[in-house]
Amino acid sequence: MRGLFIQPIVNTVLCKILPFLLSSSNRIGYWLIVFVSIERIYVTIYPTKRWLQKPKIAKTIITLITIFTCASHVHELVKYNIVDDPKYTANGKWCVTQLSRSLQIYNQTNTMIHYLTPFLVNLICTIVLLILIARTRANADKNKSRWKIFQEQFKKKKEMFIPSMIHVINALPHLIISFSLICSDLDKKWQRYMLITSYFAAYVPQCLSFHLYVQPSKLFLREFHATKMWKTLSGSRRTMN
Repeated sequence: MRGLFIQPIVNTVLCKILPFLLSSSNRIGYWLIVFVSIERIYVTIYPTKRWLQKPKIAKTIITLITIFTCASHVHELVKYNIVDDPKYTANGKWCVTQLSRSLQIYNQTNTMIHYLTPFLVNLICTIVLLILIARTRANADKNKSRWKIFQEQFKKKKEMFIPSMIHVINALPHLIISFSLICSDLDKKWQRYMLITSYFAAYVPQCLSFHLYVQPSKLFLREFHATKMWKTLSGSRRTMN
């Protein structure tokens, strides 16, 4: 009898916590990338100042982002529930949201804000950064126009654009499909498979963070090679060989 009582509780807890953690952690990563872009502009404009690079400031920003993002998704902890599927007599359970009309509007708006705002801010910051670099280089080299230098810098620093674009490209299918099927019963297999595939595809960039952010950048890759983690990994590889 004890197992019968524990299993529904575990299912309910997992149903509420897992979607909340997945959504929050994914979007926290988006906002952290934005502040990395802002820091790049700050360092470019004020190369001798280190206020934004202080560990205390970084910890405060990370804490505020985490609180803000988690608070904006707290409705998922309340509204996700386990329901029985009438098509199955045993083990027919679904983890679904039961949202009112106002909460549906809030959830859709919240999702769009967390996806599109970081992308747009990151895009603007990167363009501004390239313009600042081009202006500095143009003042030093009078033989080249600012537009020519901007194009050169864009080619050199394309790794700043590519990750955010990949994030949006991977997230868009899930946004479009979930909004399109929001009033559907999902009674067709292709609808369910398409929805769940697009859902997990949105998390692929998070799994490839090293290849998207560290590997394409010479600076980040050099800093990574100076860490204890790299030294440990390279030492293990030499031992295995």
